[in-house]
Parts: sequence; structure tokens; C-alpha cells
Amino acid sequence: MSRAHFGYDAAVRDPHRHAIEQASRQRHRELISAQAKKLRCHLPLLCPAEGCRIRVGDEVVQMRRDKAIIFDDSFNHEAWNDHPEEARIALIFDVWHPDLSTREVKFLSFLQTAAMKRAKAVCAAAGVEGDTFYSVIDQGRRVRPEDARVWGAAAAAAAPAGDS
Repeated sequence: MSRAHFGYDAAVRDPHRHAIEQASRQRHRELISAQAKKLRCHLPLLCPAEGCRIRVGDEVVQMRRDKAIIFDDSFNHEAWNDHPEEARIALIFDVWHPDLSTREVKFLSFLQTAAMKRAKAVCAAAGVEGDTFYSVIDQGRRVRPEDARVWGAAAAAAAPAGDS
């Protein structure tokens, strides 16, 4: 049973942008007990040297490229990019809380998978067409790292002769 992660996202914060205060949408569902079940990790991939920060609770931390920030996102939090020209791009993913037992992680993984399958079935039953969260995930499962579609036409053109 992997304890590595169970969700991911990406955030692009344009120059002069502020993500308003937010608490996890699932805060009340996830905090059934006093123990948080996951931690959120922000890993800035591109980040101006100055002007990017995040507040979690009462603590404000400067964000730095390639320096992860891990926090309990059930606390109110907000992020800023005050740089006038450069954007911040961060990979955001969740990890199971280290105090959870393997059995608890397995059970919560089962619940999460069941909820996603149910939501996918509801979308299908409602006749939702086009790109949905679920169709994008299904498409992503079929793509391989060597697939030129992942890296774009420029990367394919830059490949040495005979590699394509």
C-alpha cells in the first residue's frame, strides 16, 4: 500500500495575483476526528526570487523554487505572487498524514476510490459529454512518457534522427 500520495494538482499564480483565503472544501468531512487525514504539499517549480509567499494559519512563509512547503490545508491559507512580471507555477499534491496506520490508509483509499467511481457513474448517467475530470484521467493513463504529445511538437522536432 503506497503512502506516497492520493491527489495532485497544479497552480499557476500570475504576476500581481493573490489567492484569497481558503480552507479545504472537505475540511468538515475530513476532520471527523481531531486528526487530519492528509497533508498538502506545494512544490514551486517556477517561482520569482522575491514576492511569493503563503500563509497557513498565522504563519507566513516565503516560497522558493524547488523548496516544498507541507501543511495541513484544513487551516485557512492563502498565497500571493507580488512579482510584477513573473508567474509562480507549483505542483500541489497530498500525502497521507504520517500518524495514520496502514489499515486506516487502506480504508480511506477504498472510500476515496469508491467516491470517485460513484461520481464518474453519475457523470455518465447524466450524459455529460466532452472533457470531464474523469475522461482526462482516462486519457492520461494511455499516454506514455516517450509519446511526443506529452512534450509537444518542439520536443519531437528536437529529437535526434531515428528517435521518432
